[in-house]
Amino acid sequence: AGSENSDQLRGLWDVCDATIVHEPVADLPGAHYIRHGVPLAQSPHLYTARAHYQGVEGFKQYVDQPVLGSVGFNFGWKNFDRVVQASADAGWAMVLLSNTATAEDEARWRVMNPDLLCIREFLPQSTAISYLAGCDATIFAYECANNGTSGAIRQGLAARKPLIAWANCRQFRDLQLAEGADAIHWCAGFDDLLATLRRLPIQRVDPGIVYLAERDRWPTQAQKYLDVFRSVIQ
Repeated sequence: AGSENSDQLRGLWDVCDATIVHEPVADLPGAHYIRHGVPLAQSPHLYTARAHYQGVEGFKQYVDQPVLGSVGFNFGWKNFDRVVQASADAGWAMVLLSNTATAEDEARWRVMNPDLLCIREFLPQSTAISYLAGCDATIFAYECANNGTSGAIRQGLAARKPLIAWANCRQFRDLQLAEGADAIHWCAGFDDLLATLRRLPIQRVDPGIVYLAERDRWPTQAQKYLDVFRSVIQ
């Protein structure tokens, strides 16, 4: 599917006993397709409203304000500025985990949405997933044609909450091609986002995302890797 692999990769494929790919390919016959693994679930972080708690997590206007979450390096094509603004426009609080965000970035985002929790440090994966699991939805509004599959969106899947993603992002193609892709709320762009947030269900977990996360959970994918390794040495 999609563009051809590079001559360099095909050269490696020629001399390797087995090749593992993270999305379907047409020009590497016999390659083993194993999707990028999804981390295990974590207990959700509990967020409180400013009126009830003055600590770092007391960032919401009110106890039941919905929270939108995202995680990743602060690259321009991840659209964090526009996501933060959209969350404010929809009346949502925002949790943004980005270890490459600067103090200036956080200050700018806080002007856009005062109901913001921004963590500007590299968190252990389990901690990051816990923060996202405490949100009411996660979002990955990427606009890029980068090759490869996204690791950050797997943390959104691991949170097991409703997940919003951009339908035209090359890095999500493996998920779009797989069974159960309709569980993800695919947006064509920011024109669709506010309408999506208005109709998004607020629930403990999203059953469709639970299915995707369990299907590709790391213990399951690790067994597939092990099977390939064993086939090579036999």
